[in-house]
Amino acid sequence: VHGDRLIGLLSFTNMSSKSDPRMPSRARRYEPRLNPDEFPGDWLAMASLIFGVMGLMMRYKICGWLSVFTCMSSIANMKRSEMDFKQVFCSVLFAVMSVVMNYFGIRAERQMSSGTM
Repeated sequence: VHGDRLIGLLSFTNMSSKSDPRMPSRARRYEPRLNPDEFPGDWLAMASLIFGVMGLMMRYKICGWLSVFTCMSSIANMKRSEMDFKQVFCSVLFAVMSVVMNYFGIRAERQMSSGTM
């Protein structure tokens, strides 16, 4: 029973290859239609904001530095037409403030006044 099915399957594939309805002369290369409005947002700017907020709120110095580096790479890779002043300003502000507050913030003042550093 299994042998008959296999032979039937093989004969079916041979028949379909003889009468192939595709026309290779009409084949065209696929070119996706890109709409600039549908591109994903600048994920580096979003990462910069997230790292900046984490650096400010949780006092992680590494998050502050990651925020600075992702902010710089976001600004360097941003197109002039996509540049939004508010977004760039917030990203730079959070990046710089997270580093500044981690090194010169309230905790640093308390550590300096108590003599432990």
